[in-house]
Amino acid sequence: MALLEKNAIDAKGSANMMKASSSVANIGGNFYEPSKNFDDTSWIVDTGATHNTCYDSNWFITYREIDPISVKLPNNSIVQAFCKGKVQLNEHLQIDDVPYFPDFAVNLISVSKLCKEQDCIVGYESDQCIIHEKKDLRRIGLAKEINGLYYLKAEKNKNKAAKV
Repeated sequence: MALLEKNAIDAKGSANMMKASSSVANIGGNFYEPSKNFDDTSWIVDTGATHNTCYDSNWFITYREIDPISVKLPNNSIVQAFCKGKVQLNEHLQIDDVPYFPDFAVNLISVSKLCKEQDCIVGYESDQCIIHEKKDLRRIGLAKEINGLYYLKAEKNKNKAAKV
């Protein structure tokens, strides 16, 4: 979703993730049933995503309204965000300026954005992805591989009330 700040964009690659009436997500041309592969505390660690995305407003600890962002997915569906904000994934990991796309089927963590903004290192093994702080190599996140995707289990915002 390169250049997400523009009003209308064509997305390429792994951004093909819109909710479907059958509860099946089309992710990069593969179909996944969310109930079998992830739940509402899972975030996909995505090397192909240029921006973080969130489909559930309960994740936001703060947010603000923005001019609408429209994203055209590879399947020609269009999704829109009207807000963006701050998401706390766990005690040590927070991501900022996350657009809220209620019609997406999954939450995404952009590896490139994460590494730049959090000054961290992301390492991959066959069955897991480990996120470390760069300064002291402390582990701040762990994602497990399921069907070729890496899922980070996060701790949902306990306050349930984001602040504008």
